[in-house]
Amino acid sequence: MSDNAKKAAKWIPAYVAFNRLRKQYEAAEVFADEEVCFRVAADTLIRRLRAGQLPSRAAHCHLYEEAPPPDDEKPQSQKTDIDGYHMVPASFWASFSACRAQSREQDWISGDFEFHEDSEFFGHGGSVIGLELDERHLPLEPLGSLPLIKGNESELTAAKAGGRPPAKWWADFAEELAVYVHENGLPEGKGHEGQSEVIDAIFARMNERGKKEPGRPTVQPVINAVLRRIRSAGN
Repeated sequence: MSDNAKKAAKWIPAYVAFNRLRKQYEAAEVFADEEVCFRVAADTLIRRLRAGQLPSRAAHCHLYEEAPPPDDEKPQSQKTDIDGYHMVPASFWASFSACRAQSREQDWISGDFEFHEDSEFFGHGGSVIGLELDERHLPLEPLGSLPLIKGNESELTAAKAGGRPPAKWWADFAEELAVYVHENGLPEGKGHEGQSEVIDAIFARMNERGKKEPGRPTVQPVINAVLRRIRSAGN
């Protein structure tokens, strides 16, 4: 058994791992822009989770691959760790990544992941709430060891004055989002339900106008926040 395997897991929130990995890709200057680094970081984490190389746990974890059990049959209880968290099996991530993009949702900020697909004979889906990852198994360089990004001195100055400049697609996306909500309202549901419907509609509007379409994972947290905010206000 390796020394690393003998040590206790070092759990960190999913968004912490995601942000560190994304910034590492940006510093390496291998990919075209920030948006690409966002997608690559998400793909890398899902790939390692799917392979079982990256241990993960969550406050809630549910996975079903067949029809739900009868009402009189109690579901099997899940084992929890010392902190009361459920270990997320690699089979969840394998099913999540194999699912159609429009049938799954992911939010690296909250650590919430969900997918659901129905066939003629059975349902297939699952959900994870409050994801945490074992930092020891992440492909990360030590903090403070990353090289500086070209031009990051001006970006740091901009950050102190109010943050990094928005992505080139942001203005078009925000415009179409505002117009869509004004014309159609929100889809029925609670929380962030209907997220995929809103994103698909906005992307379709952007394509019709010849505007650049952002990566889906990039805008999902924004749509989630908008849906929750408006619905919580009772509008």
